[in-house]
Amino acid sequence: MINYIPPIGQEKVISYFENAKSNNKMSAAYILEGESGIGKKEIAKYLSLLVMCNEDKPCLKCEKCTYTLAGTNPDIIVISNEDKASVGVEKVRDIIQEAYVLPKVSNKKLFIIENAHLMTHGAQNCILKVLEEPPEYVMFLLLCEKIDLLLPTIRSRSVVVSVKKLSKENLSKITGCKDEFLLEYSGGRVGKLTSLLNDENFVILRNSFFDKMKLLLGKNESDLYKIYDFLDENKESKDLIFEMLTSFFRDVLFYKNLCEEFVINKDKTEYILLFSEKLSLKNCQKICEIIFEIQTQMGKYGGYSVNIHTMLIKIWEEIYG
Repeated sequence: MINYIPPIGQEKVISYFENAKSNNKMSAAYILEGESGIGKKEIAKYLSLLVMCNEDKPCLKCEKCTYTLAGTNPDIIVISNEDKASVGVEKVRDIIQEAYVLPKVSNKKLFIIENAHLMTHGAQNCILKVLEEPPEYVMFLLLCEKIDLLLPTIRSRSVVVSVKKLSKENLSKITGCKDEFLLEYSGGRVGKLTSLLNDENFVILRNSFFDKMKLLLGKNESDLYKIYDFLDENKESKDLIFEMLTSFFRDVLFYKNLCEEFVINKDKTEYILLFSEKLSLKNCQKICEIIFEIQTQMGKYGGYSVNIHTMLIKIWEEIYG
């Protein structure tokens, strides 16, 4: 028998799919919805085994299970945006053409669309044709971070299954991580935790980030340029930078609200205390709003350097009026 462990901490989702199969009530289309790094691909892997195997649960012995785990099952087609910003209509047309070709080794043909929320409107409208009347042997699995970006017509023709965040205990069990901060910071996302564990520069970047944030309290406006230079030099890690900004000022907000149990950066309490003494509750809320607005603006229009400069000035004004 093949050595394979189903996704830890996702027992409810797995049980749902297993019951659907054993009762012969599997849908032709599912949407697995959840944050990036939460484990949707691992669930998709298990669902692939479940769908391809003739047994009610994956036997892990048959030829189909062997092919599926090896990634060589010809009846499983994975579609991804790869390095592109979207999944275009051409890829979807290929899906439609392939959907009408009978399975080669299994009873089903499974199409897994990764980052389905990145499908263009044209691509989504195109795939609707086969979602409305799919061949009886075809199943679609759409992995999605932002379900609102999918057309209502696609959502109405699919069963939406939400993937929940994992507990710190399950994250530790999966990765072997014992670091309380990393377990908390990853926010229940195993992919995020794995990324942090493999990032040798994370600790260095984080320590530098907090040292630079402290400059905001120095009343020397020229220090803004030191912070700006640091943020600009690390623009390749901009997502991580904004995560640090958000988590830090949210921690200050929690501290001001006497909700210390929700503080993530517990090892940086000295910084949280400094800002907590300086800022009012209203200031904290406003700074959190500024960071969110700038991040949203950047996501729509780009312009990292200009936006972080604007953000720092607004934060400075919020601190010193």
